[in-house]
Amino acid sequence: MKKKFIIYLLLLMPVMVIGQNLSTEKSAFKMGDTVPVNITFGNIHNLPQDILSFGTLRGKLVILDFWTTGCHSCFGAFPHLEELQNEFKDSLQIILVNPWESKERVEQWISKRKESHTGPAISTLPVIYGDSTWRIRFPHKTVPHHVWIDESGRVISYTNGYNTTRENIMNWLKKRKLELTPKIDIAVSGYEPREKGLVVPGNGIKPLFYTAFERANFGFGQSFNMKPDTVNHLYSWRMLNLPIVEMFKNAFHLRPFDYRVLLKTRYAEKMSWPDDPNLVDDWRKGYCFSYQITLTERLKDSIHSYVQNDLNRYLSAEMGISAAIQSIRYPAYVLSKQPSFALREEPEQSDSIEIQKVFAYYRHHQWQEISFMLKEKLENFKDSIIFEDETGLKETARYSITLPEDMNDISALIACLKKQGLQLRKTERVIPVLVIKDNQ
Repeated sequence: MKKKFIIYLLLLMPVMVIGQNLSTEKSAFKMGDTVPVNITFGNIHNLPQDILSFGTLRGKLVILDFWTTGCHSCFGAFPHLEELQNEFKDSLQIILVNPWESKERVEQWISKRKESHTGPAISTLPVIYGDSTWRIRFPHKTVPHHVWIDESGRVISYTNGYNTTRENIMNWLKKRKLELTPKIDIAVSGYEPREKGLVVPGNGIKPLFYTAFERANFGFGQSFNMKPDTVNHLYSWRMLNLPIVEMFKNAFHLRPFDYRVLLKTRYAEKMSWPDDPNLVDDWRKGYCFSYQITLTERLKDSIHSYVQNDLNRYLSAEMGISAAIQSIRYPAYVLSKQPSFALREEPEQSDSIEIQKVFAYYRHHQWQEISFMLKEKLENFKDSIIFEDETGLKETARYSITLPEDMNDISALIACLKKQGLQLRKTERVIPVLVIKDNQ
């Protein structure tokens, strides 16, 4: 279940693309503009013989999916887009567009994916690559970026990738309705919130300490970064378009994939990404925020405390919720070293996994990877069972270890670890838990 959630979350994450600035004057198509019939397709892979230009697409709903090879959510969505194309057939044409990378780079990427993935390496859909004019025609700064063009060639919307659903396509084809929040990248105009923040002092005003909140903004993507200003001796922390839970996790030092969060609030069901992508726009408007704090460099060691106070103060007033770390006792699988510990630290080298019969041999993996894998298998926080690594092994040290291929067999896992000098036992532990609750 957790793996499925992580994959789904990745499919929603926009990725910033960096490239040379291209003029958007006159050539850029805005919503409501009509794309000329004489625009042709060059550098295209999987080109159907009847698609030569936009003129040959009249009478179809066209969706252009802008992507890059560095965007996991982009190519992770290709199978879904193929299903939509197969379902709607001649009423729809989806075209993948990568104007940021050359044909050679994309083909090298496709070749590498063929070596490590089964099935189609990229997609059966038409793919345009290496033609920077598409960045001029449809300017954007984050991907996936989808452009919807109606049967007459009119641009009807710019959207996020998750908006391309069966329901939204059906709404357009049957009702001529597309009720989506447009994605107009603010960075196209030259203002980059990730670099400049939510607040930009100017006109001789140089504040030394300030914070700002904003509700979800569809003009820029999600990010979390910390920025020093060495000229003015300031330090900024920015969380852009993040869900409430992720904001609190950052404030309280939790890692991104740390699930030890207890929701004791009437909003509990609204704190997670919706399973239905058609609900994501409305969910983001209500449960995602942007936040920035800027303070002097000498205060930066206290920044977590300031952020915690800011989030609790604002969200208490706005939604009647707050968060704190509490110590709670849980049933636990605890891993520890025994006197017979047989693993030896190994020099830096490439890791590998070899499956033989019922065992998996993990060669030269960092201990933090092995420990995280065991935690993924054994911990289920929702069902009140946790995993604690008490081996004391250095996270970046490399080891080779043998584990059962099927780690759902706890008895087999315990026996396998025991042979290598590791003990896995079920007991209890008191752990810190992030508790988000309604205020009394």
